[in-house]
This record gives sequence, structure tokens and C-alpha cells, in this order.
Amino acid sequence: MLSRAMILGAFCFIAGWALVFVSGYGGNSTDGSELVWQVGGLMVYASLAILPITALAALGVLLRSSARRLHRPS
Repeated sequence: MLSRAMILGAFCFIAGWALVFVSGYGGNSTDGSELVWQVGGLMVYASLAILPITALAALGVLLRSSARRLHRPS
């Protein structure tokens, strides 16, 4: 589950930036697609939420696993 979320976050980040660059909207270019630019931007913003939350969840799983290992009765 966590690995899928990391892959989704990485995909959203890369694909979002690709859409922003390919859209040709903003900057000095003209006749770019504002809709493609907005969708790309939203994908980048979504990845900036997905990746840290997933990393924190993975850290929680790791800490819980190590705590169980430490408190295992001998």
C-alpha cells in the first residue's frame, strides 16, 4: 500500500511538471493551454502532499516494527 502511494506521488510530481512545461502557458509563450497548465499544477501540488504523508506513514510502520522487536519477551 505504501509503495503504491509513493509511486503515485512520484508519478504525479513528474507528470505534473511535464504537463506544466508542455502546456506552453505563462512566461513569454503565447497560445498555451491554461487547462493543461492548471491540471499539471494540481498534480504537482497533490504530489507535495502525497509524498511526505506516505513517508511519515512508512516511518510509523518502521518504528512500530522496531518497537515490537525491542519489547519481544525473551
